[in-house]
Amino acid sequence: MAGLSPMMEQYFQIKKEYADTLLFFRLGDFYEMFFEDAKIASKELELVLTGRDCGQEERAPMCGVPFHSADSYIAKLVSRGYKVAICEQVEDPAQAKGIVKRDVVRIVTPGTVIESSMLDEGKNNFLASVYITDKSCGAAFVDVSTGEVHLDSFADSSDAARLMNQLGCFDPSEVLLNKYASSIKEVVSFVKDRLSARYQVLADDDYNEEACRQAVVSHIDENSEKFAEFKRNNALLLAFGSALNYLENAQKTKLENMGLLEQPHTSAGRIPSAAGYRLYVDELMADYRLSMDEANSIHTAIEEKMQRVDKMVEKVAKLVSQATDLPAISMASRQV
Repeated sequence: MAGLSPMMEQYFQIKKEYADTLLFFRLGDFYEMFFEDAKIASKELELVLTGRDCGQEERAPMCGVPFHSADSYIAKLVSRGYKVAICEQVEDPAQAKGIVKRDVVRIVTPGTVIESSMLDEGKNNFLASVYITDKSCGAAFVDVSTGEVHLDSFADSSDAARLMNQLGCFDPSEVLLNKYASSIKEVVSFVKDRLSARYQVLADDDYNEEACRQAVVSHIDENSEKFAEFKRNNALLLAFGSALNYLENAQKTKLENMGLLEQPHTSAGRIPSAAGYRLYVDELMADYRLSMDEANSIHTAIEEKMQRVDKMVEKVAKLVSQATDLPAISMASRQV
């Protein structure tokens, strides 16, 4: 765009690279958004939409948030399915010659959140990655905030019911799909309508086999028993590898402590009993290939039993309370 100011030229260079995000562009003590990003953010965050001279006849639509309180604004956008790129000043303004250098230091999406202020302490926050061909299917569920990884593979792509059962069990906040997977309408519909999760169709380049293998090998010894399943099912390798690369690209750093869980359990940290319940149901589904109706029936039965237990606890508490009051009643009767 001819006539742009140097700062706006820098903005557009960065925005071009992160076109599918809302770009939080650091200017002093604020993150500013411009043009269409500003219009979206001002509506979603209820911010005043202003304008800024950008070297052209019309002022650039603009809105901003203070950098010290940006997390709450980012959390609101991410919870509504937006992808946010955080662009920081990467050199000391006092040492800069001309425009201060800026670069994106983090991308935040529903499945890549690590800040405790943006997480629900009562549940896992899984990113799901699904890779499907006409012969096989692999699915990886990764919680980057805890380092948990759960994997599953299927013999053929026709077993969509089992895949949806798995997606329902782990309830990911974001789902990555390859092009073949995105062509299966019932899977996409389930992700959008049942899970209300953000989903993204990755490009073919994101499934480069060597890049995915290197990503997996950085966390799992290639000669170990755990890696053997990746050798048997290439779809699983591509699902897990693409998820790891997606997370590293978002974090702009190497991932650490990503471990495979081989059986349901609860551990220290943010792993609640609800997560254990989901994993227990997952085991049932894996072993018996439950249909969605059967899975819902089990869930309903458990809920009904829990409600009966709650009522029994209330009755016992009431009886204990009444028994505790008896001595006081007896003493009162003596005094009359």
